[in-house]
Amino acid sequence: ETQLRYLVSVGPLQVKLEEYPKNRELHATGKTWKFASKWYDEYPYLEYSVKRDSAFCFTCRLFPDGPGSEKHTDAWVSNGVANWNKMKSQGIKKKGKLEQHFSSASHKSSADRYLNFKNKKLHVDLMLDSNRMKEDQEQEMILQLNKQVIATLLDSARYLARQGLAFRRNPECEGNFVQLVYLQRRNNQVFNDWFLKMKLEKYQV
Repeated sequence: ETQLRYLVSVGPLQVKLEEYPKNRELHATGKTWKFASKWYDEYPYLEYSVKRDSAFCFTCRLFPDGPGSEKHTDAWVSNGVANWNKMKSQGIKKKGKLEQHFSSASHKSSADRYLNFKNKKLHVDLMLDSNRMKEDQEQEMILQLNKQVIATLLDSARYLARQGLAFRRNPECEGNFVQLVYLQRRNNQVFNDWFLKMKLEKYQV
């Protein structure tokens, strides 16, 4: 399915050349004797293979099987179509191969499967992007909170140093630094929340 997702994201292989290969037999008859890129505009799922010098159907190639595709042929899926003189018309009041295929029930069913798959992929991608964005926002909030806490702790340490006060007077009691932190917590809700929230416990120093 990974490869299928990639092919869907890339879209139809619509090669545009200044000059397409010439079918000499058709050229001799004076009829349409090569592929025409203008057909892409009318049939957006049309593909062209330079290697095979043949046309294919993008959706039928990727989603050939399923309800409604019982009558599909391999021509547009794997073999390729190269009857350039019959692409737009096969005679008076007779549809050309392009119109015949792209208006067929088998093609429409494959196009439906393609669109359903594409919409499902888009929905999944949006969910992943949304979750990723939420995680990034949470990480950014944690980062900013940590910066505020570190700045507060450094300010407390600088204050004690400027006043010439010891950080800890003796092992039996809490020192000046701890007492100062307690004071900061009472007056700074953000600072206090940092100590209380278990979710941020791993970030505490």
